[in-house]
Amino acid sequence: MNEEIKALAEKQETVMVKIEELVGKQSEEMKSFGKTLTTTQEELNDFTKKHEELQKSFDERMVELEKKNGRIQMQKEAEKKDLGSIFAQSEIVKSYRGGTSQTFNFEKKDITNVTAANAVRPDRRDMIFSDPSQLRYLHTLFPMVSTNSDSVQVIREASFTNNAAPQAGQLVAKAKSDLTTEMVTYNVQTIAHYMQAAKQVLNDAARLRDLINRKLLDGLNLQLDSQVFYGDGTGQNFTGVFVDSDIQDVGEITAGTTAADLPQAMMEHIRAAMTKLRLANYIGTATVVNPEDFETMELAKGSDNHYLWAVVNMGAERRMWRIPVIESNTIVKNDFAVGDWSMAGEIYDRESTSIQIADQHSDLFVKNGIVLLAEERKGFGIPLPNAICKGKFTVAS
Repeated sequence: MNEEIKALAEKQETVMVKIEELVGKQSEEMKSFGKTLTTTQEELNDFTKKHEELQKSFDERMVELEKKNGRIQMQKEAEKKDLGSIFAQSEIVKSYRGGTSQTFNFEKKDITNVTAANAVRPDRRDMIFSDPSQLRYLHTLFPMVSTNSDSVQVIREASFTNNAAPQAGQLVAKAKSDLTTEMVTYNVQTIAHYMQAAKQVLNDAARLRDLINRKLLDGLNLQLDSQVFYGDGTGQNFTGVFVDSDIQDVGEITAGTTAADLPQAMMEHIRAAMTKLRLANYIGTATVVNPEDFETMELAKGSDNHYLWAVVNMGAERRMWRIPVIESNTIVKNDFAVGDWSMAGEIYDRESTSIQIADQHSDLFVKNGIVLLAEERKGFGIPLPNAICKGKFTVAS
């Protein structure tokens, strides 16, 4: 089974390389002829179909493998060392006796999974979403790159006007196209929080692990998600996806849509965003939505009262219009976005997550207490805003 999955993955990667070549060829044809040649489009359609078939086979084999090795896999997962375990078993914790603050730094590989690492490799991006339900934090949709500075300058594409045309005749000026760019500076910000605990917690690894993983680290990651998608660009905040005015936008659903027709209109609105993205020569890799909105679409029924989306006793795959759908509480109700995420933006990693222990804060020393502080320094930028298309599920007035 493992060999079969490996073979499917290799075939999938080969197909994706070919699709990327064809997309590049399509872009060149658009520049030269103002349209895509029929042969290129047919070949692209064929390989896209192969991609979908291989993805379906891959998903089916993975489900079979998980069913077969469920107990073994659970055991392996339990044996994995998470950040909390590493910290709880570190020399910092074992040797801490109070008095001075001590810091424990973590390499990024210690606190992110294979999914996040793969996001840095665009040629593997199709594999990121083979099981979207496993994506815990939305910011891992974007590749993470290291920086040694407090700010990152990026040449951002503002617009491209393709005026390619046949020359009108000899000695007649040829058509001029325009590419507009701008230099944008993205600042690195500190994201941090702390909590107090009884000093005795240092002797209880399980409780310490729970404190770190479920509270401190989860809090950092959820705040990073919030900044990446909704940062308002003021003060120390990022400019998030739903705030950036340069990102493509399909707006609201057509005025006059009734409550009964809304679920279907929501699905069609996502499809319209995918088209807009594709016309900009990007391929959507995932759609992000609020769980309540996804529920509305999943529960949509046809005129004969059957569910449009799911077979209830068998569940429903989290895909819409061939690409994964990711539910997240980070996304505000009635917002959604489709993106070629690994192309659109980047997370800039100045300092990976660190945990500090101290007992000097306030009167903790005399109370036999400690403080656990978690922080990281990150930046966020969107060099290619046309690689994302956002929209609203609200009905235009």
